[in-house]
Amino acid sequence: MKFEVFTYTRNNGEKFIYFGGIDAWDDFDLLLDGLNKEEQCEKLSVDDLIYIRRAVLLKDGIKFQLMHDDSVGNFLLTRDKKVVPVLEELAKSVVDRIKKKIKAKGFAIED
Repeated sequence: MKFEVFTYTRNNGEKFIYFGGIDAWDDFDLLLDGLNKEEQCEKLSVDDLIYIRRAVLLKDGIKFQLMHDDSVGNFLLTRDKKVVPVLEELAKSVVDRIKKKIKAKGFAIED
């Protein structure tokens, strides 16, 4: 099992920071919980739609979205290029915490 964070930029300037290996519908709750409780991100709203889940979050004055799309998985979304490095570090921190929890239970994962 391999978990990773990678960034994709669309032509319209939107930046997607993907959670590779943590891409299921139910993983959204795991990521949201980690962002909220462990990374102190404030939940401004959470919406469950038919094929999409979306949470609007705020951390240190930075507003961004955690989203799940059935076709691509879980990702952070922003249009502000300046905050991408902050969100990438935030995503990596969440993934590192998840890895530690999985390893503590005795499961093997790739680093």
